Amino acid sequence: MHRRPLLVGLSAALGAFAGCNTPEEGSNESADEPTTGNESADPGNTPGPTTDSEFAGMSVPDLPGENEVTWYHESDETAQGFVRPSAERTELPAQIDFTYHNRSEEPTSCGHWDLYKLRGDRWFHIGPLAHDGICFNLSAGESETWTMAAATGEMDDEADDESAERYPYLGGGHYAAVAGYGHATSESAALVEFDAPPVSVVPADDATSESDGTTVTVTTDGWRAASDGDDGDRSVLALERAQTADRALIAEQVMRWRNRGYRNLLAFVGEDTERVVLRTDRRTADRVVDDDETVRFRYADRAYRLTRGEP
Repeated sequence: MHRRPLLVGLSAALGAFAGCNTPEEGSNESADEPTTGNESADPGNTPGPTTDSEFAGMSVPDLPGENEVTWYHESDETAQGFVRPSAERTELPAQIDFTYHNRSEEPTSCGHWDLYKLRGDRWFHIGPLAHDGICFNLSAGESETWTMAAATGEMDDEADDESAERYPYLGGGHYAAVAGYGHATSESAALVEFDAPPVSVVPADDATSESDGTTVTVTTDGWRAASDGDDGDRSVLALERAQTADRALIAEQVMRWRNRGYRNLLAFVGEDTERVVLRTDRRTADRVVDDDETVRFRYADRAYRLTRGEP
């Protein structure tokens, strides 16, 4: 395989969240950057997929910010660039390979991989958090594979192929693996359907709670680890009901490692709960809301207001 490396600026992933691509301590996500070094031989010598997709005829909405996408299930023998999944329907846990084939006579543009979930008529970005500054174009006739391991709950680091990007806490439904490669379009994508129960938002193992009836106070190890009398690494987040919201989240997003602030708040919301207060570390709070800022979002058909206060 002959690929020319291209340096690009740091690009935040599309979707509800963005941030730096420095791995967090204790995180299994490694900046959420998928492994794209695996190569797969082109299975045919002619343009276009050689087999029909199980999703042929299915209509899907546009991906966020992307209107020019070549979908595998819409491709025919004229397609010169497309993503082929190793399976289109599977039960979880599972490992899936998504291979982009460049059957044109030209190299592709520089590209990365992203994962989205379809909910209703909208796509929600699941990962990665950010892409590094190096990617490769793909020479004519070459292919590249992104491998993902998916599960409905926590994943054992040693249970999966080291080259696979791990995506725990995924529920059933349709997902899209999107490659930043294309021939006639700027992107290429393939659908996969996971057979799995819905994901529930549950607190992290280190979160403990106390309730006075209407207010729940949650404390994490990040708060406990701060030295006595030193509040520099401590932060407080408060969650309350709201009338309006400017964005929506789904459980698969909330349960990502980077969003543990949302996770440890929403996990303690009950019918009689008026307020949830999270005592956590500053870095977790920074992922959710900046100083003196209010975040409004919708989850499970309810609007919430999230504010940051003094430790």
